[in-house]
Amino acid sequence: MFPRKCHQSTEGYAPRRADKVPPSQMEQNCVKFLVEQIAVVDPKVIVTLDGFALKAYLRLRGRRASDGLLPNFVGKRENWNGRTIVFLPHTSGNSFWLNSTTNKDLLAAAKVQLSLALNDAGVCPRTT
Repeated sequence: MFPRKCHQSTEGYAPRRADKVPPSQMEQNCVKFLVEQIAVVDPKVIVTLDGFALKAYLRLRGRRASDGLLPNFVGKRENWNGRTIVFLPHTSGNSFWLNSTTNKDLLAAAKVQLSLALNDAGVCPRTT
């Protein structure tokens, strides 16, 4: 059904503590599929998880991926074609990003932004 590999796999990789970033060819294979899926699903809220997803989002917007530094985005949200984009760090145990107090504060702000975005979209309305 899917002729090209579009997912991250640990197949063939030696176990280690760092997350494996997909090769650029795998990312390129997935861009068209991702755009099609966004069009089909038409989500009101999209969450990017870590720098890889953030950089892919920036590329889709025609922006420079090199500007995709987590501290500049985590805790904020943007509008893209009527969708709210919320930026989160990766929460895997392999990521050391959350070891910093400053980054933990950014994660707390990101959780608030996600809650507000879901509320605004009527996905998970807040109860009072």
